[in-house]
Amino acid sequence: AIGDRDGLVAEAADGTLVLDEIGESSPHLQVALLRLLDYGEYRPVGASRPLKATCRFLFSTNRDLDTAVAAGTFRADLL
Repeated sequence: AIGDRDGLVAEAADGTLVLDEIGESSPHLQVALLRLLDYGEYRPVGASRPLKATCRFLFSTNRDLDTAVAAGTFRADLL
């Protein structure tokens, strides 16, 4: 990397972060989002300590998440 850049959570500070098509997210991303929502903290790459998230989250999808949970492709605890 040439320089530091803020991530999506930092850029959305005190605003709303909209994540579209959450039903298409990978299992790894689902775990990261669940931790972010549960603890309200995130750790930027290279950071030595977590930062507090100060934004609201809005998730959307056109996928039937109940079906995805039943199929094992979406986490029930994230739903």
